[in-house]
Amino acid sequence: MSTLTRPSKTGRDRTTVAPIEARPAAPKRLAAGAPQPRGWAYVRLNTRYAGTKLILDGKTIATLGTHPVIVRVPAGRAQLRLERPGCRPRDVPLQIPSGDTLKIGRVDPACP
Repeated sequence: MSTLTRPSKTGRDRTTVAPIEARPAAPKRLAAGAPQPRGWAYVRLNTRYAGTKLILDGKTIATLGTHPVIVRVPAGRAQLRLERPGCRPRDVPLQIPSGDTLKIGRVDPACP
């Protein structure tokens, strides 16, 4: 890594610019049938209905209010389900690389 030196507007002084860091490589997308990576990922979502249960791969992990939440999930493939009494559940398949945050937005179970 090197530093860059350039003249100032007056041409008398020289300004040293901080070294440029290389950008980290973009996370690789998971190929179909690829083994799940180890680590954690995050999902940001909210719902219109307070009391909606958030279920990940068959296990209840949170009860949602109406404000956005960020939940930690294992990286890789997973099945997210939102359930509320009197409503049809909503299933959301996930595929998230380790360390990423997936912003889903508002997801509601199908309520009459």
